[in-house]
Amino acid sequence: MIFYSEATVPQLSIHYIGNKADNELAQYSESSIYIDDADLMQALLTYFINSWKTPEFHQFTFNNGEVQLNPVFQYAKKIFQDPDLLHETSISIASYLYEKSAHPNIKSGDLLIAYLHDVLVDDELIDAIAIFKSENKDLFLTMNWDQKTADINQDMGIALNKIDKAALIFNTDEEHGFKVLSLDRSNRGQEALYWKEHFLGLTPKTNDFFQTKQMIQITKSFVDERLKPLEEIDKSEEAAIMHRSKEFFQKSEDFSQTEYQEKMFQEPQVQQAFEEYVSEYQEENNIQLEDSFPISNAAVKQQNKVFKSIIKLDKNFHIYVHGDRRLIEKGKDEDGRKFYKIYFDAEH
Repeated sequence: MIFYSEATVPQLSIHYIGNKADNELAQYSESSIYIDDADLMQALLTYFINSWKTPEFHQFTFNNGEVQLNPVFQYAKKIFQDPDLLHETSISIASYLYEKSAHPNIKSGDLLIAYLHDVLVDDELIDAIAIFKSENKDLFLTMNWDQKTADINQDMGIALNKIDKAALIFNTDEEHGFKVLSLDRSNRGQEALYWKEHFLGLTPKTNDFFQTKQMIQITKSFVDERLKPLEEIDKSEEAAIMHRSKEFFQKSEDFSQTEYQEKMFQEPQVQQAFEEYVSEYQEENNIQLEDSFPISNAAVKQQNKVFKSIIKLDKNFHIYVHGDRRLIEKGKDEDGRKFYKIYFDAEH
């Protein structure tokens, strides 16, 4: 978790990043802004930190594995070594981002780069650098009173609870590329790669959260891509497998791949197929997972939608499978109509 009750934002720099593909220019401010208003500082802290409900940490990397060649890593390292260089270095960061803003779907926007003191992350009090790009403005109304007369106006600004693109770089674990949070809510598909990969150059940290999340997603992918063609399972069996997976992750403290695949699948050949799929998945996605690791409850909660055991029948019915697969049967009547037969003891 991230807490900021003791945090401060002593200064920030603001620049404008145009879309290079549309021949829009970048504008760099001449100096940073020093924050001495307590209310403004609290609003900035809310903007920078409140959006990270379930922190999923990344780290800087480079295509040859040498993190020292990552430009944003070097800029962050320079600022952490001397925070007085924030504005000077922020111009370099903004210029680098502008060079990466060549996709026609990338929106122009304001870039805020701030230095944060004393943020509490995983029980560690550390400094951080915020790099936030605001591409969309919200319309808001202001009411002003002069004695008994009111006036109403409209203006455009940044909503504190709506972030377009953001990164928080924490001054810890430098030898492994720092600890970094990143999000991009305004782009999808290939154009979204420019923030996380082309600009920041990030890869997920292989921690408990990451490994738990990956194993849940691997299970779902295995059922969809490998098990259905192999065993010709129906929706009820698929739902039952994901329910068993949910129970395992919710009730176990540690993950063991051998134990997990034995509980998920009864047939030895399916267990072997799952083991091979896990290896293939890691190779294809260039990740490394341990055979055993502590289960992250935060990751299980985040992936809750993956476990939804729902059988959708045309547009008429949804069947929610929460337990024993043996209590539901699939069949076909004499007229060729498909049906499910459900057994139960009590109706609530």
